[in-house]
Amino acid sequence: MEKLTAPQIIEKLNSLEEIYNEEEDTGYENFKDAFGYNDMASDDQGDLKELGEIEYLIDSERALEGDSECMTTVVLFKDHGVYIRLDGYYASYGGSDWDGDYFEVKPVEKTVTFYEAIK
Repeated sequence: MEKLTAPQIIEKLNSLEEIYNEEEDTGYENFKDAFGYNDMASDDQGDLKELGEIEYLIDSERALEGDSECMTTVVLFKDHGVYIRLDGYYASYGGSDWDGDYFEVKPVEKTVTFYEAIK
């Protein structure tokens, strides 16, 4: 398999989105919903199979913990060494909406200091 760059993967995701959104009975409102909700990580990887092995590193369900309104999904395209992120939001009156664009990200380690009460 030829290695793809992030822009090439994003272009493919956008073209898959157009095809997916025209199909009926997918169980999701659109491709970004399926992508955002980790539906593409099944054994056959659905429409993403031609992009090689994928791994969901952050999925929307974890991003929703704590009643956050923001949702994030990060997917590693293992065969290409490319990380792609998709953002959206959740609203109690309308559900979730993956309205962001796909963009490349990279893992970065950060040190964080918390201050906790002394018992």
